[in-house]
Amino acid sequence: MAHSYLSTTATGSTTIFTVDFPFLQRSHVKVYSDGVEIDASTLTWLSDGQVQLPGASGSVYTGKVILRQRVTPDDGPYSVFQAGAFDHGALNKVLDQMVYLAVERADATKVPYKVAHLPSASASGAGALRYCTNETGGAVMVFSDGTNWRRVTDRAVAS
Repeated sequence: MAHSYLSTTATGSTTIFTVDFPFLQRSHVKVYSDGVEIDASTLTWLSDGQVQLPGASGSVYTGKVILRQRVTPDDGPYSVFQAGAFDHGALNKVLDQMVYLAVERADATKVPYKVAHLPSASASGAGALRYCTNETGGAVMVFSDGTNWRRVTDRAVAS
């Protein structure tokens, strides 16, 4: 079972892909085709474990890497507790949120990215790490300096 993402090279035989990791809400799952995010409004959830991509046939995705990734919001606690009102279900979700965020941070260095599809270096923050699969000279870890993604091997800007 994946921790916070699944990556599959599409064979063209289907538009249905598994989502084999937990999440708080379906809106926290992002789907990418070769690094380009697929608009969430065009996805069809068949269950919490399966999502169908848009398109009449899977052939439009043949050979493309389909990444399903949990992106849990970190802009505040999932639930806020009021004095005298304790909800154990809400507490469990807050704990799940903390675990999911920690796992997503750890998994960020494992998710494969192509140079052209690296997230924004500034939005990722200085010191963020990513695994880049098609960097000049081969796959390499890259880090954000706050402005650019740089190879850890020689600090050159990823290209």
